[in-house]
Amino acid sequence: MIRKKMNRVSRRFDRRFPYLLLLPVLLVMVLIIIFPVLDTARLSFFNASFLKPGLDAPFIGLRNYHEALTKPLFWRSFWNTLKWTSTSIIFQFGLGFLMALLVNQNLFGRNLFRSLFLLPWMLPGALAALMWKWIYHGSIGLLNYVFLKVGIISDVRPWLAQPSTALWAAVLVNIWRGSPFFMIMLLGGLQTIPKDLYEAAEIDGANFVRKFINITVPILRPLIITLFIFGTVGAFNFLDIVLVMTRGGPANHTMILPLYSYLLAFFENRIGYAATISVLMCFILFLFSIVVFNLRKKMVS
Repeated sequence: MIRKKMNRVSRRFDRRFPYLLLLPVLLVMVLIIIFPVLDTARLSFFNASFLKPGLDAPFIGLRNYHEALTKPLFWRSFWNTLKWTSTSIIFQFGLGFLMALLVNQNLFGRNLFRSLFLLPWMLPGALAALMWKWIYHGSIGLLNYVFLKVGIISDVRPWLAQPSTALWAAVLVNIWRGSPFFMIMLLGGLQTIPKDLYEAAEIDGANFVRKFINITVPILRPLIITLFIFGTVGAFNFLDIVLVMTRGGPANHTMILPLYSYLLAFFENRIGYAATISVLMCFILFLFSIVVFNLRKKMVS
């Protein structure tokens, strides 16, 4: 009888022990992820500021959301963010894949090339933006100097001060800095593909394009989808480059949602309204996640 009770207790403990191991991680997630998100959502219903933080701020309901959704600057920031994110991810992924395919070949000095390709990713975003800000400078910038010497332009151009070029100049810097991340992740995936598959395809007469479409892409599809999700979320929330290079100018043509929220909070002292922008960003990314995961299910099935 005693042995049966002990066995029952032991089985119960074995079932609960994994949850006890997960408890510290769950507590950390609640403290650093769930609680800040919920508190941000709470602040969006208040007219909060640094002078009236937390519970001292007056409750205003959905007024912040109404102001955001009816304000032209929010929608300009939204469309700028879509252009910033989609263009960055497409070219970061494409360039990263090309670099991964290159350094995966058995070439002389490929380890050196891998290290050199990683250098932009190693730089802090603010430092990379400051460096490129000088390159784009209208009068003493390296880009204008090279283009004038080659004959591409006939006069200097203020790349970051022109509405037609400012956003794309910042996007180019983000592509330059973010492509090595995709390269190193895709390179790891390429090195897991058995070489026997490529050799068998070569025997059947498949060229490089056929091998890439029929072998490389299907095997790397889960990794590609994961990188696409993480890269999109990261680019959508990344503000360092635009903050340092243009600070949303000229005339808000490079204003993106994370920068808009940052400026509202720390320069206009509108914590509640900035929290509203952050909540709307989370909602947009949530919808994006649902769409991507549904597409992934259809692709797998």
